[in-house]
Formats: sequence, structure tokens, C-alpha cells
Amino acid sequence: IPQDYYAPDELQPRLPQPFRMLDRIIRDLVEKVLDEVDADKGEEETPEELPPSLVLPSCSHALCVYNSRDGQFLYAGTSTGHIHVCHASRGARIQHSVSLTGPVRAIQGQGPLLAAATDTHLAVFHCLRFPPFLKPHAFHPLPSAPAALQLARGGSHVAATMPDAEVRLFRVPPLPDLFDSEHEEGTGPAASPA
Repeated sequence: IPQDYYAPDELQPRLPQPFRMLDRIIRDLVEKVLDEVDADKGEEETPEELPPSLVLPSCSHALCVYNSRDGQFLYAGTSTGHIHVCHASRGARIQHSVSLTGPVRAIQGQGPLLAAATDTHLAVFHCLRFPPFLKPHAFHPLPSAPAALQLARGGSHVAATMPDAEVRLFRVPPLPDLFDSEHEEGTGPAASPA
């Protein structure tokens, strides 16, 4: 048997007609599958573009934003010193803005608490759900605006990363019991540095 008898390129002309047709069909199928695999790999390498599903015109001038854990509410801190509470699916502003002194540089939430920082102070709010409302809970002066805020899981502390790479920890007083007869409106406690 000659050696070139086993060469795959030389084999097809020696096959009978039905086998040559099958060989051509199989080669075409394999080439199509390989082309589709290459096209799929090319699509996987390009990142998928996600257009915004909703633009919130009521949250203009936003510097920072926090989305509630359930995704229902959006809290936007603005350059004008306001915190807007918006309904995430409708895009409508839910309540009148809470005004702070100076632009809101960082905002973070955990459970029923929302912490916001301006250039001069840290404010902690109690987020009431029905109706949605931000009730002031604690305030503390700051030397400058923090780069980031992080509320502890239980809301007992707020950590602020300052621009000079210093971390400040603030103890947040517990939320008042709604059924406590000694609690008076408007006497929210101040946050104390830890």
C-alpha cells in the first residue's frame, strides 16, 4: 500500500460518489460549527452595554447615591445639599428633600438607618418606610468631607474614611422604641465619636 494512500487530502477522490457527498456535507457542517464557536467567543469578549432603564430627572445635581436593600427606594445626595428620596421603579420623588449644610459628599445605608456626610458634618437619619420619610437621628461635626462612609450591619457604628487616610468611627445611638412614653419628638441624640 503506497504511503500517500493514507493522506486525508488524497483520500476523497478515491471514495465512491455517495461517500464523497457525505464527506463534503460533514466538512461543511464542521466548518459552520467552528465559525459559530469563533463568533460566540468574539461576543463573549466584548462587554455587554447596559442602557439605563430609567433616568431620574428629579435627582438632578446628584453627587452620590444609595439604593435601598430591597431596591425600592433611591437616596441621592446632591451638590445643593439635599437628599432626595425617589421611588426606584417609578422614578418619582417621594418626599420633600432633606436639606443639609453644603453638598452631600457620601451617603450609605444599613437597615433602617441612612448616613450622609457633607463638608462639615455627618448626619444619621432613621428611614421610615410607610410613608417614606427621613427622620433626623444623630449629627456630628467633621473637619472635612469623608471620602467614604460605611454603616455597621446593626447600625451601631458609622466608619468614615477621611481624605488624610484617617478612619473615624462614630457610635450611633440606638433607635428609640416607638412605644416608649419617655421619648419626646425633636430630642434626637447626637452621635458620639468612638
